[in-house]
Amino acid sequence: MEIQNKERQLSLQQKQQQSLTQINAVEWMFTRYPLISKRKEAISSAVEAIKTNDLAISEIDTQIEKGITVKWIKAQLIEVLNFCGAFEAIRDTQVVVIARQIRSKYYYLTPTELTYFFEQFMSGAYGTLYVGKTINPQVILQAIRLCENALINKRAEIQEEIEEARRKVEKEFTSKGLLGVNGWLRYCQRRGITDQPNPMQGFIKDAKKKQFNVK
Repeated sequence: MEIQNKERQLSLQQKQQQSLTQINAVEWMFTRYPLISKRKEAISSAVEAIKTNDLAISEIDTQIEKGITVKWIKAQLIEVLNFCGAFEAIRDTQVVVIARQIRSKYYYLTPTELTYFFEQFMSGAYGTLYVGKTINPQVILQAIRLCENALINKRAEIQEEIEEARRKVEKEFTSKGLLGVNGWLRYCQRRGITDQPNPMQGFIKDAKKKQFNVK
């Protein structure tokens, strides 16, 4: 009997710990990426959304908790639907399916990029969400496809700017004969770059991460 009681206590503790972990994960998600109504400022542009230092939603599910991003997307969708006066016109199952579709198809986007989309949708950037007896969820899914195209194109533009800057640095290195470790050290001295133990490629990689949302 004593052994059984201990096993029950251990099982209860494990369940409590698991529950606490889930609560902490939800708190982290909604604190790090507030709902639109809780944000102090709107995301000003696609560039701001892209350059925000975030993980993709697929990485958040992997590193924080599986399924946490679907819960977050559902909450954002409910806010959008309430704002549009359409929440009463949509079924719960439709909200769930839309959230899952977004999570599955746009797994490489970040929460900030998705927040930008939801804010743009609420502003009417993708037309009006029809409200009648029912609404067509395809309107939302078509809108996010348009937004995703814009975000990917902007990512490509920023990436090209970064690559062009890298090519200029490498060209300067070559033209001045700044090759190898000694050349890199001389370059750092001339540019006032201190505490830089990385070789040239490491420095360029770090600079790229700071300018662009690279994981």
